[in-house]
Amino acid sequence: MKKPDNGIFLLHIASSLQKILQYLENVTKEEFFNNSLIQDAVIRNYEIIGEDFSTTNHTKRLGVD
Repeated sequence: MKKPDNGIFLLHIASSLQKILQYLENVTKEEFFNNSLIQDAVIRNYEIIGEDFSTTNHTKRLGVD
């Protein structure tokens, strides 16, 4: 079975990063630490980034043979 194109995973990563920025917009450090909903949303998107990054073909993505 053919592996999915790295581009799909990179789009997921970009989408998750955008969501994190939205969740944290105008949120102070104190507000973040006192709001478990925002914490959970940010942490989940970091998990998605990690999963997608681990699935990409690093050597191809970095141009290494």
